Amino acid sequence: MTRDDDARSRAETAEALAAVVKSMKVFQLKRRPGMWKATLPSSSVVYIVERVIKPKMAADAQEWTPSWDADCHHWVRPWIPLVGHLPDGLFDAVERKITNHANEYAVISPWKDYMDQTQWDTFTRRHVLPWLTSLVRELMIASPKQMDPSFHTLMQWAPLVPAKTVVSILEEELFFDRFEDALRHWLQSGAGKPSSKEAVAWCTGWENLFTPDLLADEGVLARMDAVAALVDTEA
Repeated sequence: MTRDDDARSRAETAEALAAVVKSMKVFQLKRRPGMWKATLPSSSVVYIVERVIKPKMAADAQEWTPSWDADCHHWVRPWIPLVGHLPDGLFDAVERKITNHANEYAVISPWKDYMDQTQWDTFTRRHVLPWLTSLVRELMIASPKQMDPSFHTLMQWAPLVPAKTVVSILEEELFFDRFEDALRHWLQSGAGKPSSKEAVAWCTGWENLFTPDLLADEGVLARMDAVAALVDTEA
């Protein structure tokens, strides 16, 4: 095969696959898009990504309704193995659409895998962190009530951002100080004072909700040790 024949063959392959992508028959093939990068000439892959997939994603983004297709099953997820992440040119459009669902985990969480780190950091800084901060600020800590449901929500979202960022929010919003104050008030409540077993169970109930990454943080561990010492002293 001559060099011209090889170039022609690659061009024909790219054109044929582009037609498949446009018709959406790609999802019926055994060789899914994620396998193309390893099996096709790089020039064909670049052609398909730049000339077909990215324009198609741009068009689909305009029609996308987050509440109907939260995980972007058809227009983002299948192409990530090829494009790597959400094209930069689509970030603003996606941000505008999902901002209206910024406290809906099912809509927001898939984008951690679809955006690159810079995009995700930008989005979470603008929309996720302020909401998590408000959750902690408004969190009610009152023993012997086990816990505010908002804490469950906070821990569900915590893995979407760095653990150190969540720890900073907890510290800045005085979560641990308020927790210790509530515990101390309970332990010193006279007739309503809990037994040591009850106090430990209450503290353990909260601690068990922390994510593994948070429990591995030295600052969190120090705070929880202080809580345990308070129980030992007052109970």
